[in-house]
Amino acid sequence: MFTKKYYLYYLMMGVGLAIGASLPAKAVTLSVESKSGASGTSVSVPVNVDQANGIAGFNFQINYDPAILTCTAVQNGSLITNWYLTSNTSTAGEVLVTGMDMTLAGLSS
Repeated sequence: MFTKKYYLYYLMMGVGLAIGASLPAKAVTLSVESKSGASGTSVSVPVNVDQANGIAGFNFQINYDPAILTCTAVQNGSLITNWYLTSNTSTAGEVLVTGMDMTLAGLSS
């Protein structure tokens, strides 16, 4: 059953997908910073993007060695502070991340 809140959310997602489907795709490069830490400690690993201007949504996958690492959380970074962000870490060694600017304005820098 949909509540008003979820109905609005799905409507906005549908509009965003419809608009996004009609816009040309833009090639960007993602990079993951190299980090290290002692066994049993937490380490934040930022994901960076070149040419972020105009991006209003994204979807990417990161693979890692599950014998060495465990993904415990995915968080919004400084460029996407107020964006909708979801992640799937249910498969060991794989993190799927999707983000969307709910205003559909996109990034300006």
